[in-house]
Amino acid sequence: MRGARKEKTADGKILEIQPQKKGTPFMGGLIMVVIVPLFTIVFNWHREWTWIPIGVMLLMAIAGGLDDILDIYGRERPVARVKDVLQKLTAKSSILMKIYRFLLLPWDLYKAIFYELGSSPGRSLHSHERFLLHVLAGVIIAWWYYFKV
Repeated sequence: MRGARKEKTADGKILEIQPQKKGTPFMGGLIMVVIVPLFTIVFNWHREWTWIPIGVMLLMAIAGGLDDILDIYGRERPVARVKDVLQKLTAKSSILMKIYRFLLLPWDLYKAIFYELGSSPGRSLHSHERFLLHVLAGVIIAWWYYFKV
């Protein structure tokens, strides 16, 4: 990490802190995520058009919270490049393992493409997982807009 600084925490752990992230609290959006749905539910619950937007906001808030929790307590996950995925498919192994790897090929290639595009893997949610959550939120909003509005 270029420009990262190391700081020692109160419990003795050493953290690398990027200059632009210093002072940014974890779970910083929690205040907004609690207050907005609370007031919406209390004052506008009888209006059906508020349910889905609040639900999508809560879904994305849960994703953000999960991302923060994994960033704190998660462990590094291995990264598979496209070349590695294709090598696994041609490796010497049992026929059942080859079938299993063939069935997982689209998912593995999907993940590998994000890494080839520059996604930096860490302990938190990876880019391909965030992308799927955003697609899910978009599908929910599109469904709601098409059928309810």
